[in-house]
Amino acid sequence: MYNSQGDKLGYIPRDKNEMLARLMDAGKWFYAKVKNKEWEGNWLKIDMEIYLKE
Repeated sequence: MYNSQGDKLGYIPRDKNEMLARLMDAGKWFYAKVKNKEWEGNWLKIDMEIYLKE
């Protein structure tokens, strides 16, 4: 996932991204809303909801 300046924010784990990857390959765009964030050791875990932009 990237912000509007092109900075990488994170990724969606492989076991959860098959449908998104296929839709992106077909030229679809998505946006996300942050629902929760918490530190797990040195990592900031961010939970998001992802939406298809029509």
